Amino acid sequence: MIQPLSSRAIDLPPYLLASYGTDSRYTSNDIISRWKNIFEKFREKHIKVLGYSIDCDSKYLRAMRVITGFFAKSINRNDLFGDHAFVIASCSQWIWFYLRPKQSFLCLQDPTHLITKLRNRLLSSKTSMMFGSESINIRFLLQLIKDFSKLDHGSVKSDVVPKDRQNYSFCIKISSDCVVQTLEKMQNTRAICIYLK
Repeated sequence: MIQPLSSRAIDLPPYLLASYGTDSRYTSNDIISRWKNIFEKFREKHIKVLGYSIDCDSKYLRAMRVITGFFAKSINRNDLFGDHAFVIASCSQWIWFYLRPKQSFLCLQDPTHLITKLRNRLLSSKTSMMFGSESINIRFLLQLIKDFSKLDHGSVKSDVVPKDRQNYSFCIKISSDCVVQTLEKMQNTRAICIYLK
């Protein structure tokens, strides 16, 4: 996805830049080569690539780990991307931050897949999530739908059907401010509110 910058008052919407079909006969080195090519072509046009967004295929995960140095032996990145790294300035003070402070770009999972996975984890009957002593589960959403008007939160019972694993519109609904604000009116919902934020 790409979203052009605009000097006008209107925001230009993002659009799909590239999509790939493959026979899966590629390696993580092939992926790094493709990223390098994309990086260089954009750099020639004075466009800075900040990151690549992907679904987490194991070959892509390996490429991500190698490029970012995330618990992987790194290749010589200067040979690949030249001296075009950006610096994450305050990361030396973050004990939980495991990337190098200089990165050519970041790797992310695309937001649609990520929020859908968070939703499916929330709706799963086989897993139990805890935040301290509070649970995070579907029961709170069902109670919300039962006890409060749809005008308060915008959700209906059919939204909470775990069989529909790609219900992206429900992901947007449950992470909205009105759902979280309505949940905050209920007892023992601190954990699920934090999860949804």
